[in-house]
Amino acid sequence: MAGLVSVGQSHRNSADSAFSRVSRMERRNERAEEQEEQAESSQQTSMVGTGAGIGATVGGPWGAAIGAAIGFLGAELF
Repeated sequence: MAGLVSVGQSHRNSADSAFSRVSRMERRNERAEEQEEQAESSQQTSMVGTGAGIGATVGGPWGAAIGAAIGFLGAELF
């Protein structure tokens, strides 16, 4: 009977260890996804600002608006 108990405890320890590894992997993946979303947001903001700046240089306020729109579309498409 003691053999069965130790086998059961061994299986439980293995399962606990596996769940811990899976949990760490999931947290790592969630952090990576959050960082990717932040990078995409920063890139979009940068492209809109760049487009607006170029547009303002070329065409004043209307150029800025058009440049910002083009920057936004560029960020969404690429």
